[in-house]
Order: sequence, then C-alpha cells, then structure tokens
Amino acid sequence: MKALAEMAAALLKDTVDSTHPRIGHFTRPFTNQEEYLRACLILAGEVSVACDQLNYALAYLSGYQTRKTSDGELITRADYIAYQLENLYLRFVMIPDRSLRLTNEVFRLGLPARECGMRTVTNNQHLKGTPVRPRLRAIEKIVKPYRKMRNTIAHLARYNDPALSRVEVYSVLQKAEGPPDDSVLERTRHFYKREADTYIEARRKEFGPIVSALIGEVERFFETLLPPFRRNHSALK
Repeated sequence: MKALAEMAAALLKDTVDSTHPRIGHFTRPFTNQEEYLRACLILAGEVSVACDQLNYALAYLSGYQTRKTSDGELITRADYIAYQLENLYLRFVMIPDRSLRLTNEVFRLGLPARECGMRTVTNNQHLKGTPVRPRLRAIEKIVKPYRKMRNTIAHLARYNDPALSRVEVYSVLQKAEGPPDDSVLERTRHFYKREADTYIEARRKEFGPIVSALIGEVERFFETLLPPFRRNHSALK
C-alpha cells in the first residue's frame, strides 16, 4: 500500500491541475500504465478497508448505547450484538473475494469480477509457481469455516446463536408494548447486562485471534503481489 500510494502521489502531482476551479481536474488522460496503477491501488484499498472493518466490528461489540431507530423502535443490546457479529461474518468473506479481484488486476488476467472465484484464479497458469497462489489459499483456509454462516446471513436469515438467546429474552421484554410488570425489567437489568458482557467477551476471545491471523495473511499476500505488480507496471511504460 505504501509503494502504490507513493506512486499514485507522483501521478497526481503530474496530472492534477491545482489551479483549476474544479478540484481534481486532470490535465490529460491516464496512460495504460497509469490506469493500471490506479486500478490496483483502488482494489488494494478495498482489501485494506475490509481488514480495518474487521477490527471495527470487534471493537464495536462492547460499545452499546441505548438508542432508537428513526421509527422510534428500540435497538436492544441483543440487536446490537447480533448486528456487529453479522458485520464480522460478512467482512470475513470480503477479504478473499476482494483479494481475488486484486490478483486478477495485478496479473492482468482479464476475468470479469463475477468470475474471480478461488479455483478459477489460483488455477490460472499465470499464478502457477508464484508465491501468490499459496497466500490466496491460506486466506481462504482461515475464512472457509465462516462462509456458511455468512451465506445464511446474506441470503436467508439473521445471525442466530443459542448462547445469545439468553440475552434476547430480556430484549423481547424491552420491546413488548406495555409489559405486564415494568419492575421485572428493572430487577433483571443488571443480570442480563452481565450475561451480555460475558457473551461479548467470549466472542472477542474467539474472533480476535482469527482476525489477527487473517490480517497477517493479507500482509503476506500484499508482499507477494508487489513484485508482479512492479513487473507489469514497468512493462506498460
């Protein structure tokens, strides 16, 4: 990312007219080499952002504050926890998917984005014998156990964990219109808060090392992509 950013900064200095009334006005079209740099930087940035968002999802797990939707519906602690965990699962799968599209661009494979599957990209002859191929497979190996839950969340149903149902009991009472005895909520509030904190701590301990390992693999993946990027960038001069 640092290497590409430095090259992009030089490109902007050479092509952006800072005196033009419209900010960001380019003085000329990009060359093929410059367009290649731009495309690779954008796609690498998408992978990097997804890594950042994994850490955000973990950090936000314990950041619940009572709030309501624009329609006035209460967002309970259980709603909030499930939402952040859904973010985590969705972003797990973003990492290999975006890494494959970046690889497609760096190696100039010419595959449409929808066809950038793991097998299609890693079995491409341009990747055979390169260190990029095992790095992509290492990323997928970490993410694979979470694909089923991600697909369920994306296409079928919300995040569901029996261990979270203990906290959801309290949430149901909170959302009920005119609960039969408000004092029940007050008497059990601290108990369910502890239950939620225990659940969050367990999930953070579970997912923290996985997120770290995944980001570590992305770092190694980026390192292996730099040499082929430089070669292809030079060839386009």
